[in-house]
Amino acid sequence: MDNQNQQQTPKQNRMPIVVILLVLLVAIIIVAVYAFNKIGNRPQQTDNSQTSATEQTINKTAELSTDPSIMTSKSGEVVTFSIWLDTGNQKVSTVEAILNYPVDQYDFVSIDDSESAFSINAEATGQNGIVTIARGQIDGVSGKVLVGKVNLKTKTSSGQGNLTFSDDSKVLTLSDDPQNILNETSGATLQIEN
Repeated sequence: MDNQNQQQTPKQNRMPIVVILLVLLVAIIIVAVYAFNKIGNRPQQTDNSQTSATEQTINKTAELSTDPSIMTSKSGEVVTFSIWLDTGNQKVSTVEAILNYPVDQYDFVSIDDSESAFSINAEATGQNGIVTIARGQIDGVSGKVLVGKVNLKTKTSSGQGNLTFSDDSKVLTLSDDPQNILNETSGATLQIEN
């Protein structure tokens, strides 16, 4: 009997060691998985010089202009200006052209967007010396395209003024992160003669 007790003792001693080794192995695996996930989910550090370089790569190429650039009219006459957008070969989804006109010389009549390259009309208003044409296109447009036409009526017998684009005008790129690429605007000189 004593032999049987002595033989069982080494087996009994091995059992706790195996359990301890298994627990240690599981603990090591858990720590490794946790560390791997922690490293994988760590926010990436950004280098400010790289961010600045990215911001500087926004190529502002778009131009808003009027046609004609010089308009001579008589009192009581309705004059029409076409608003053109040149995207500089970038694809754009949205344009907001805000024009200022001399309210003492002209009255707003209407906006004609029937030939616009942008199919979505977001805003078309005119009053108190400000005309706003905001339009969009889901699949975007590029090149030199018509935004719309503005009709104004002269109300004085003589004078000179300017039709200018507001600094709040915008041309937004077609992207997940739209950027205003409006670089330049050119309005019109208005001359009223008897």
